[in-house]
Amino acid sequence: MTNGDTFSALRAATARLDSTAMPFALTELMEIDQSSRSHADAFIHLYAHTPELDAELEEQLWQTLHAYLQSLNHAYASALQSIALKQDSDLLGRAFMHRLDNLGLLALCHYLRYQPLPDDFWLKLHAAYQMVEEAPGINVAGAGCDASYLRALMLGTVNHTNMLKWEITLVNSWLQRWCQDLMLAKEYDVEQHLFFVDLLENSGARRMRDFMPMPSYRYWNVDNMTSELEHMQQQLEVDILPPDFGEGIALPTAMRLVEQLLAEWSRTDPPYRRQRRLEDRDGVSKSAQVVHGIFNVCQHVKNLAFASLSPATNYNRDGIGSTATGGKENSWIIENESKFGFGAVVKADLNLWLNPGRLIALDYEFNPDLTVVGVVRSIQQQSDGNCYAGIEVLSHTPTYVLLQYMDDDTGLEAGAAESFPALYLAKDDDRDQPAMLVMPSFQFLESGLYQLRTQQQTYLVRLGDIVEQQYDWLRVKINTMDKSA
Repeated sequence: MTNGDTFSALRAATARLDSTAMPFALTELMEIDQSSRSHADAFIHLYAHTPELDAELEEQLWQTLHAYLQSLNHAYASALQSIALKQDSDLLGRAFMHRLDNLGLLALCHYLRYQPLPDDFWLKLHAAYQMVEEAPGINVAGAGCDASYLRALMLGTVNHTNMLKWEITLVNSWLQRWCQDLMLAKEYDVEQHLFFVDLLENSGARRMRDFMPMPSYRYWNVDNMTSELEHMQQQLEVDILPPDFGEGIALPTAMRLVEQLLAEWSRTDPPYRRQRRLEDRDGVSKSAQVVHGIFNVCQHVKNLAFASLSPATNYNRDGIGSTATGGKENSWIIENESKFGFGAVVKADLNLWLNPGRLIALDYEFNPDLTVVGVVRSIQQQSDGNCYAGIEVLSHTPTYVLLQYMDDDTGLEAGAAESFPALYLAKDDDRDQPAMLVMPSFQFLESGLYQLRTQQQTYLVRLGDIVEQQYDWLRVKINTMDKSA
């Protein structure tokens, strides 16, 4: 099945759904839904799992899928409001489940775009659940309605702004499995329940705190989820990648995701906590220029360090989109900052590359000789065409180096291995971090021996544990570092 086939199928389904003002029969509507689902899933997979997706194709994918889901959910709402609730309860139960499931997909689309949900999304989701609760003869849990509703609610409790697209879809798939065993309760059990939702409020799920139970509240526990996550954590602690992750996922990346979910959902161990900044940020207003992509960032640091030398080869292997942000029309506006991070407002259409995990080098307009190397940690689309980016600073004093893989037996240059650019990050006592290297991910060899060259000195270094791995770069500890003769 080609992308063209999927575009055609979803556009045809959307046109069919929009072709009449009369409500669809439930059987016809579910036939459209079921026949289009594989195409919708294919779009979501392509959108979430293609690291360097062409910007125009990405826009077409999202707009096509979003338009289809909007039309489908409108059709379900019209059909379910117009039917006589005395008809077949099994058919009604499946229709309500599909309605809730597709509202969850619509929310997922917004999360993948780092956009806020539509203003009235939660009220629509709650109203759909209330309809099935009130429908006679329907086993709400047995029909899968509780599971679909809880899946949407629990995905809404996660901080998506600092997650990659594939991580968001992975958590969504876990919730699809885990929520099958859950049921919503109308009566609060202080020993069991950890989350609740108010069916009358335009908000999602919330954790239990000091509150008075109300008739409009529904309650549930997530012990099965935290048990699964704790098992994953135990495997990762002994360097085993749980089968719940796909192949090729770095252990630190997997551990970060598991710990984030445990922080959101855990009852006791680890104790519930929200991830917080290391220090408060001060409000500022500064203009800056940004370079992104591992090779461009390395080159930029080199150019500043060796400004008096002729420009070296630009090692850009990032492909399209890994260049500087450009002139003043694409300046980043820094709104808040601390020693270890800052928040910036950027033009979304001029920074289509912006995703969590991107490596950047940033130069302040009034201090261009001092560059900051950091990582995009979170992004939030804003309604005015701008995007807010949260940045963690990796180093204020990065050092440009050249690395070359060495033969482990002889300590000599290995075969046809060529040198490549990287960054040396000195030990950071403030954050209790050892000296590390930032390097292209495809050049990493576990426990590998490398020659490291600076402008003044040459060293032999052996790599240690990976601290962080992203699409095109990784950050790794240095086990040993000895000067070469």
